[in-house]
Parts: sequence; C-alpha cells; structure tokens
Amino acid sequence: MQFIEEVDFTPLEDPEEEVEVEPTPAAVAAPAPYSIYSRKAKPWKANKKETLQFWESLVPNIPLQLKAIDPSHKGTNIQEDGIRLTGSREFIATVLSRLKDLLYYENEKSKLIIDYRQNAKSLKPGGKDSYLFYINVRDRA
Repeated sequence: MQFIEEVDFTPLEDPEEEVEVEPTPAAVAAPAPYSIYSRKAKPWKANKKETLQFWESLVPNIPLQLKAIDPSHKGTNIQEDGIRLTGSREFIATVLSRLKDLLYYENEKSKLIIDYRQNAKSLKPGGKDSYLFYINVRDRA
C-alpha cells in the first residue's frame, strides 16, 4: 500500500537529468579530488505485485485525465498521453469497446489522432496476423 500512496503521475521534466549522489565511504576512501560523484537517474518502474495492487485499488470509471497535444507540437507523440494496442482485430475491438469515453474528444475543441493498421510483420512468412492501434488527442488550432 505504501507504493500506491507514493505513486506520482507527474512526469520528470528531464529524464536524462543527472542526479547528485552522496559518495559512499568506500568511494571517499580512494583519493579522487577532481571526481564528481553523480549518476544518471533511472526511470521509475513498479514491479508486478505493486502494479497489481495499484490496479486493484483503482475505483472503476474514474473520469479520464487526458492532456491533449498542443496544435503547434512537432515530432513524435511517444511522450504524450495516448494508447497503443497491439494484437488481433478481436482483441483491439474488445478493448476499444471499453474506451468509448475517448470518442468525446472528437469535437470542435479537440480531435482524435488515430492510426489503425495491420502490423507489417504479419506479411512476413510465418508471421501472425496482428494489428496496431494508436490514439492521441490534439487540441484544434
């Protein structure tokens, strides 16, 4: 339960930012007057048990907390709010049937950015017939 209380959905401003770390006594014992003791911050990751506890603790039907992409945004949407589904058409359809609240974002103020296609790997010999579905929301200019 401590994990659930500590969950912070605010992303780091700069995940590549270096974090100062206090040197351990062993590190101080070696003479290194010009060394800087720092390491790159590791991205946050929950283990399976923590994730399941968190998921089970969620109240059903919490209103969506989605941040739309700014109209001036250029480049990838990887770090933006969105959903990626992969698998069979049937699986994607059943998941989308549970996400109908997203349809309300197609309106005068915002639009849905959708990409639904067959996975190119499906066309290779021995490949499974699989599909990709991506969805993001963008503010209208």
